[in-house]
Amino acid sequence: MKKGMAKSEALMLFLMVLGFFFVVMFFQEKLIGLFVVSAEQPKEHKETASPVREIELIELSVPDCNLCLSFERFRNQLRGLDIKLREKVLPYNSDEAKYFIENYNIRAVPTIIIRGDFKGLKIFNNWEDFGTEESDALVFRNRYPVYYDLKEKRFVGAVKLIELRDPSCSVCAELFNVPEVQWVLSNIKVVSIRRIDANTAEGEELIKKHFIDFLPALIFSPEIKDYNTELYSSLGSFSPDGSFIVRKRYAPYKDLSTGAIRGLLSLIMIEASKCWACMDARDMLNYLNSRFGLIFTDLQVFDYNTIAAQMLIKDYGLRYLPAAIIVGDTNSYEIFEHWEKIGGAAFDNAYVLEGYGLLGSGFYYDLNSNAIVRG
Repeated sequence: MKKGMAKSEALMLFLMVLGFFFVVMFFQEKLIGLFVVSAEQPKEHKETASPVREIELIELSVPDCNLCLSFERFRNQLRGLDIKLREKVLPYNSDEAKYFIENYNIRAVPTIIIRGDFKGLKIFNNWEDFGTEESDALVFRNRYPVYYDLKEKRFVGAVKLIELRDPSCSVCAELFNVPEVQWVLSNIKVVSIRRIDANTAEGEELIKKHFIDFLPALIFSPEIKDYNTELYSSLGSFSPDGSFIVRKRYAPYKDLSTGAIRGLLSLIMIEASKCWACMDARDMLNYLNSRFGLIFTDLQVFDYNTIAAQMLIKDYGLRYLPAAIIVGDTNSYEIFEHWEKIGGAAFDNAYVLEGYGLLGSGFYYDLNSNAIVRG
């Protein structure tokens, strides 16, 4: 009996081991299958994913043209896309560049050509604003100065500027500080500036050639015509060789017909020193310099309680301090033709300024009430 039971238990144990073996084999096969599927999934993903676009950017460059249009920002935008980008830069006068120039009828460089799988990319949606779409490429049609015109063989918009001065006139106006001149310069591309002494042979030749009758003078090269003439036409006229000459006079200047310095001004200012919060002579001078471009060769400042100041207050009927009295060659300045809108003209051709609305908010001294007033 015991022997039969031992056999039975042995058989049961054998069947259990055999069953466990088959279970392990079953799950092992499942696990192996899972790992195989997992390992193959990336391969299957690669096969079904969209292929990466291939784009070729070809730039036809102009060596040593620092003011020419740069495409670096556009390049960086392309580099940030999920594309395979190939870049090539060719000097415009190389044999390889000539092929693209002829094939795509390019007339201005620098420019870029986009080839490859570019259709449908959002970055090129507004390409018609910059160039043309050819059968196999996008071509940038450059019209932004400075660029090299292949037909005219010149740099369009590359303006050269000459400032003609007489070194003996130390008080003459600095034309580059004149707002109207600054406006022109901010809207054109100047590739070089030369300062020439009017007393040299070259300077005398320029004076004769361009019919210049005062100094300092500005001479812009003919390339200024590549820009909108409304920017500068009111300042002068064109010379026979195409150069543009600034004919508007900014005082002080030297009159070449007489040799005299025109536009010399003197300034007398009166302030109330006992008013610590009041605007003072420095505020008045800064306003006249910056707002009207007036330069003074002689400057006097008086405190209101001095004898000289009291006489000036009475003679000019001054009401507020600080106040300014301008005398001299005022006829050389257009601003004095409209001075009644700013200050007042006195009996001896002097011009007075005591308008605090112009100077801005702050404290000033009212001579009628002998009180400090807030402006």
